[in-house]
Amino acid sequence: DSCAEFAPTGSGGLSSAHSLEIGADGHVYVTSFGSHRVNRYHGESGAFLGAFVTPGAGGLSSPTDAVFGPNGDLYVTSFGTDCVLRYDGRTGAFIGAFVPSGAGGLANPEALAFGPDGNLYVLSGANRNVVRFDGETGAFMDIFIPTGSGGVLDPHHLFFHDDLLYVTAFGNSKVVRFDAITGALHDIFVEDDPATAIDESGGLVSAHGAQFGPGGDLYVTSFGSDEVLRYHGLTGAFLDVHLSPADGVNGPIDVLFRAGPSAADLNSDGAVDGADLGLMLSAWGDCEDCPADLDGNGSVDGADLGLVLAAWTAES
Repeated sequence: DSCAEFAPTGSGGLSSAHSLEIGADGHVYVTSFGSHRVNRYHGESGAFLGAFVTPGAGGLSSPTDAVFGPNGDLYVTSFGTDCVLRYDGRTGAFIGAFVPSGAGGLANPEALAFGPDGNLYVLSGANRNVVRFDGETGAFMDIFIPTGSGGVLDPHHLFFHDDLLYVTAFGNSKVVRFDAITGALHDIFVEDDPATAIDESGGLVSAHGAQFGPGGDLYVTSFGSDEVLRYHGLTGAFLDVHLSPADGVNGPIDVLFRAGPSAADLNSDGAVDGADLGLMLSAWGDCEDCPADLDGNGSVDGADLGLVLAAWTAES
């Protein structure tokens, strides 16, 4: 549970980092609200790898969130221009405005996520609606969750998990769940009951980012108290303060769990590349309990080669 700096302040022109996303290459993509770009950092070392989306590309203005879509492309909210922009998932090249400015009443988009139906859901910050757009065309479909539903005040983040849509309420410090298919209120998952003497939320102040961790618990950034709080993944009961100001946390906006080192990284240098391919080829054939036998079938063969290529992270 220790906290260490991953990417230093200002690395690669980073200014007001807002969201974190892991790409298929294993690297971390960060939206830079203040410098109008999306930076890429090495998934193991945190080293700056370049601006994946260059400043202002395609009219990008104050990005708040980014997510890789089902087709592998990167979709980014442009808070300053009220739209969602699409970029090539391999090169970062601008493709086009996936959701045009103001479509469906979209204004100051805060967050976005692809739902189980394949459509795109965007949190419209200025009017507090969750707006649904066709996941293939970007066409407006409907207001999926209207402002004020579930008592949410000033929503800041949304994500899907187990057929539910989770929304954080920055304005009144709670986490609310909605049915992922109908948009109907499911329950208020995390909140303080003012009628009791204790704070059931564990001191949550201005909820912002949230994600389920490897153990199945929910982690929520408490922007106002400079903490990351942990809640039971099934009941929403407060468990503990996971990170605090003593760990260097200051105004946390997003939280992300990164998978451990890839088994395909045979030389443990933090990248799956030609060196690992060479080690695999040198072990080719029958090989009991061999590190290069990734699928554990007693032989280093084409199936293992496929796993290495799927995990490939070498820079071009």
